[in-house]
Amino acid sequence: MIGQRVKGIQSLLITIQGALLVALFWLWMAGFLLLTTEGGAGNFDVFSNSYLIYCVVLLGGFWLDALLRGERKMELFESSLITKFRLTFRQTAVSLFALFMLLVLTKDRFLSRVFLASFLPGLYFMLLWTNHKMPQFLARKFFGGSRIERTLMIGKPEKCDRMKPWFERKEKFGIRCVGVLCEGNATETPQGLPILGLPQDIDRILKEKDITQVIMIDSPVEHQEMRKLIRPIQAHGSRLHILSSTADIIGHPIVIEKDEEFHFIALHEEPLENPANRTMKRLLDLCISIPVVVFILPVLTLIVWVLQCMQSRGPIFYKQTRARIQNDIFEILKFRTMSPDNTEMAKQATNGDDRIFPAGRWLRRMSIDEIPQFVNVLRGEMSVVGPRPHLIEHNRQFAEALQNYNSRAFVKPGITGLAQVRGFRGETKTMEDIKQRLESDLFYLENWSFFLDLVIIARTAWQVCFPPRTAY
Repeated sequence: MIGQRVKGIQSLLITIQGALLVALFWLWMAGFLLLTTEGGAGNFDVFSNSYLIYCVVLLGGFWLDALLRGERKMELFESSLITKFRLTFRQTAVSLFALFMLLVLTKDRFLSRVFLASFLPGLYFMLLWTNHKMPQFLARKFFGGSRIERTLMIGKPEKCDRMKPWFERKEKFGIRCVGVLCEGNATETPQGLPILGLPQDIDRILKEKDITQVIMIDSPVEHQEMRKLIRPIQAHGSRLHILSSTADIIGHPIVIEKDEEFHFIALHEEPLENPANRTMKRLLDLCISIPVVVFILPVLTLIVWVLQCMQSRGPIFYKQTRARIQNDIFEILKFRTMSPDNTEMAKQATNGDDRIFPAGRWLRRMSIDEIPQFVNVLRGEMSVVGPRPHLIEHNRQFAEALQNYNSRAFVKPGITGLAQVRGFRGETKTMEDIKQRLESDLFYLENWSFFLDLVIIARTAWQVCFPPRTAY
């Protein structure tokens, strides 16, 4: 029931935004015609057919974004304005991308660029305003008054206290905590929630407090005890929700998935298991890697060959065995930056490493040595963005120290990644360095989005132009 309330507001908001997009489009077009054509509104019929298609495509792009976001629509209810800016930018960008693809594929030149350039800011601010104001407004309208759920919790006071911030966030949806039932003689929990009695008093409390919803924080071990609690809840006509304690038992956040009649518990949310998301990511990889391999790599290869001839003769490229998705083996390709007689292949490069020839330091600092990996991206062995592939020997060492280390292999390794743009690059001197990189990699795995990839690519480009001091 709680989830249905949230989803209902999400769906309603997106429907309203779609209707406002259509209304704004036609009002904007009418105003544009009045201001820019001599015939004024009389030219409306001339424009209407083509512009109807443009409007439908923009709306289709908007709905596509909503579909791709799926369960991530919860960001509509976050209070952070930065989150709303990011969400609105994505909605506008995907709608514009759909229109752009139409124009490219049909070679359409009828759409006025002046109209489009003036309409997009209006669309952006309309979406931003509705994203910021309407979720709270709709929630108050639909879940105020008689729709308020007077909620009772059953469980240990400490665990019930953990739910207090959740209740504060859900109060806008009409979910209100009345109190707690637990063992003991205390009158309130450590965080100030009122304790109304013992679990055995549930029948009396349901009637006295007019409870409409019960959340069971701790499930009784004995099935008979559970049934004693459920009977009066059902008899009173209250809703019952049982909080899963699996995450506490296994000591790791969980994801609950439903497939047909079965419910499964997983340790990670994985957006890239969605074929649509994987297709989008692969298209981005190809759009970036093909121009780099065709136009940039040949020029850089010539420059690197000249530098190597001057300072360190030997092979231009350097191949090394790394692990890719699901820990399959592949050969990563780089420009050689070390002496060709280097025998310590598994040793990490350090600041001032004498194995690196002088020009090689510059190549590494500017990340030019990584450019050949775009060939790996074309082959499908890597992605532009993802966890960096480490040496096989290092993978074994890190996996022994961190039990969830190999979870980063659920996605393709990348030329750049979230850990790298956060500053976790270069030599890993301590286990804390590895832990920080792993946290970033797992965050990327669980929170991937097309927008996140674009942000990481943009930040990587900035760091290439202005290399951090940790690069060597």
